[in-house]
Amino acid sequence: WLTTTDLETIKIAAVGKKTAALLKRNDIAVDIYPKQSFNSEALLALPDLQPDMINGHRVAIVRGKGGRNMLRDTLQQRGASVTNINIYQRHCPQKNTNLLKQHWQRGELDIIMLTSASSVANLFKLAGFAKDDWLNQLTLLLGSERMQQALPKNFKGRVLLADDPSDETLIKQLTHG
Repeated sequence: WLTTTDLETIKIAAVGKKTAALLKRNDIAVDIYPKQSFNSEALLALPDLQPDMINGHRVAIVRGKGGRNMLRDTLQQRGASVTNINIYQRHCPQKNTNLLKQHWQRGELDIIMLTSASSVANLFKLAGFAKDDWLNQLTLLLGSERMQQALPKNFKGRVLLADDPSDETLIKQLTHG
């Protein structure tokens, strides 16, 4: 386990400013995080994670089980020794989308906001999506462009893309979009 002394000698990186703020509130200083675009790609673009800076270093990635391996794979290609530490597991929270469909049928649902590619996949899996499905009548607000790739090819509904999946950006897109 890490000690307080260990935390003072290692660099801490976060995927975004919210994670960095949470760590700071818990007395963990974050050295590296992207100021815009809160994802692995933005983190990997930072100077501290380039091959000449990361080669030969040991990296631990704290993440959810089943997450993308792009960060790990890229850091390994850049010469780092990487260990994933899975601390939570994503799972589909409901058994079906009947309640959502009932709200849509009563005219009470126009937009569904999704914040991860797994939530997009879960929605369409639970709905048993078909090309003439009720979901095509809705607008989906997605937290990133990458999430759009998780949509079924035959989805015909409207898609709004936020610049990032932060609450502030999603609300701004929802109210001004």
